[in-house]
Amino acid sequence: MNDPGKRIDTVWLFVAIDRDGDEGLPAFEGPNKMMFPMIASDERRRDLLVGVAKDLVKLTFGSRIEVRKFTGAYELEQVIE
Repeated sequence: MNDPGKRIDTVWLFVAIDRDGDEGLPAFEGPNKMMFPMIASDERRRDLLVGVAKDLVKLTFGSRIEVRKFTGAYELEQVIE
């Protein structure tokens, strides 16, 4: 598990799957109409997003949302100016 403020080595990704099996990354609308992708880097935020996912599934008939856990992060590259 990640501690807030520490290096992220685990993420939970929410994946929307439609009736045809196509996958996408769901997002929800936050303050000021800003869209937030459903990705969490700690268990507390993951649990909050599970509630959002349940609400989204109710609005999309025939679809589902899976929560996938990714661990073992390694740096691919650094983007710096």
